[in-house]
Amino acid sequence: MEKYFEDIFAKAQDRLGRIDACRAALTLVLAYLAWLRARETFGLTWSDVDITNPQDGPTVGLPLGIGVIQLTLLPQTKSNQAAAADMIVAYTSASGLLPGLLLRRLQAPLRPDEQGPDALILAHPDGRAWTSQSYRYNYWYPLLCL
Repeated sequence: MEKYFEDIFAKAQDRLGRIDACRAALTLVLAYLAWLRARETFGLTWSDVDITNPQDGPTVGLPLGIGVIQLTLLPQTKSNQAAAADMIVAYTSASGLLPGLLLRRLQAPLRPDEQGPDALILAHPDGRAWTSQSYRYNYWYPLLCL
């Protein structure tokens, strides 16, 4: 799966193609590692995500070289609506998946308005949220057919 998404990224002809490839890979990795439901996955905004890079691990009580992604979920998806960080995801998983790197790779080409606090992380160029249906048809089904 990682190679599939890397190939899409490498073959992208422009900035929007690379952004789309990053979002596709990130969708799979975040949904899989964090066991997020569709509404949680596709409703994430940049203000819902706090990324601690591996070199900054000690600032959040982790060893040097260990990073973390803290996700704050939508109120309607929480079991405890007063909770601060609802999901903690390793920057790099034990199996080698790289959600932190994918988030950073996605941020790099985004304009400031595309990564404002209320901007959806998994969105079309016009800002509309991706849906599980569009993700399945554009990325998941083609991957299954390989």
